[in-house]
Amino acid sequence: MKKNEETKIEEAARTKQNPNGSDLSCCALFAEHPYYASENNYYSTEWPCKWESLEDFLDEFEDSDLDMNQVFRFDITEVMGEDEEGNEIPTGRYQAQVVMILQRKGIYAPHIINDVERCQLPRLENYLARHWDNLRLIWAPFSANTEGLREREL
Repeated sequence: MKKNEETKIEEAARTKQNPNGSDLSCCALFAEHPYYASENNYYSTEWPCKWESLEDFLDEFEDSDLDMNQVFRFDITEVMGEDEEGNEIPTGRYQAQVVMILQRKGIYAPHIINDVERCQLPRLENYLARHWDNLRLIWAPFSANTEGLREREL
């Protein structure tokens, strides 16, 4: 990535749109990571844990211990539909993958949330922000010098 080049996500944040082009107030939730996260735990058939709705997932994890259920990654994608001509159109519905590490047990725990509504995105953003604050505390010894991070070629 070149220093002066705007990424799709930076453009989305500036214009308040998600990378697929539809309006979205919580556009920061859409990220294009340089590498994927597995939807499975290589060592266990118990994962991924699938949730029908964001409400079900958050009812279980919204107030859970940040260290014992540490979120280190999330991916949110918009579910696309088709219009009468067969063109892709935004549906206003999303799917999320929230990936945790259960530190005491050493378990890689991906969670797939099948149905996230646009109106629920602020609640998801608040949940993720708590985990981001926790990760920043863990990495605080390295956070003083962030120069050069944006220029790194991925």
